[in-house]
Amino acid sequence: MDATQLSGPTNEPRAPTPNDSSPGDPNESAGENTARHSPNLATERGFHWLMHRRFADAKRFAWLALVAMILSRGLLPALPGTAAGLGTWISGVEAGAALMSQWTAILGCALAMLVLFSLLTQPRMGYGYRLLCMVAAGFLLAFITLIIPRSNVGPAWGVGAGLCAAVLSFSGAWVSLLHSKTRALGLLLTLATSSSLVTTMARILALRAAATEDIASFESARLIATVAIATDVALLAWVVVWLTSGRLYRGLAWGGALIAGGVGASWLALTGTDASGSVLHLLLGRMFDAFRTTPEPYVNSLSQTVVEVCGLALVVAVLLSRRVPTTLAGAAALALIAGGDGDVPMSALLLGLAGLLAGLSSAVVRQPIAGDEHP
Repeated sequence: MDATQLSGPTNEPRAPTPNDSSPGDPNESAGENTARHSPNLATERGFHWLMHRRFADAKRFAWLALVAMILSRGLLPALPGTAAGLGTWISGVEAGAALMSQWTAILGCALAMLVLFSLLTQPRMGYGYRLLCMVAAGFLLAFITLIIPRSNVGPAWGVGAGLCAAVLSFSGAWVSLLHSKTRALGLLLTLATSSSLVTTMARILALRAAATEDIASFESARLIATVAIATDVALLAWVVVWLTSGRLYRGLAWGGALIAGGVGASWLALTGTDASGSVLHLLLGRMFDAFRTTPEPYVNSLSQTVVEVCGLALVVAVLLSRRVPTTLAGAAALALIAGGDGDVPMSALLLGLAGLLAGLSSAVVRQPIAGDEHP
């Protein structure tokens, strides 16, 4: 045996082998070298993976929530009294709405816990933000699990759930506004949460005015409800800008088509409240009448119905859009479905889940760069 083999490793330079790679190694492919040492490309790949694959179930859940909302808040209140002989249909829709609502609550709580656990593992989001999300989400899920199985709970429980959802949504909007990739969703959540809080305030004031028979307080409630309608209009306008990527003429075309379709559908809905029309016409009118905001704002019924129709149309447009990443589309759709009903437990769950998804979406752009030891 040679003496050099018994002396152990030496410090002499070793000739490079084909398996060796370094940041500038010609044996490493250009794509791998760029992916490991280009911050932009590494972040883009991580963002694409999270937004399109990791939480793709958020978009599917938004479809389920949309169907459940239409059944429970629109079709179910509109069917009784529409026409004779609809007892079987009413029983079927009632059973379907109850089933869809329960599934939405169960899957929404499960998805919220999954997103929350994923968010808590993101150290770059800060200890304070993660602690706030954990506390608010815990209280929100506790409220939901206590309210959903019961039908005789007071309105204070719904208001509590709405406040927890507002905390989650505002916190998610704040961290989303700090990065360009999630800034549009952050502004959308800010407007949606503001509308929810203003509407809840108007309803609380209206209930108090009805109990004390105070006319001045009721007029103040109507004024606050009008502010909520104006916030909804600003929200819908921003969604159009987001979907059209800020292009002026495309945005004007989208907005014009949306307003024209909304006015046409609203006219059909308002004329369908007359019992002399067909059954489908009457059913459409009663459905949109159930969607209307209470208390009645200082806006005519046509304008309110146009806002509701355009809101539903934009939810479908966001879910079908390929320009918006899957997770962002799911969060935006959930915020739009929740609308101005923050004191309704199911809407509070959707709004809080949208805030958690927004926080997790902004977390990926704060992650350390793959392949770089010193980000």
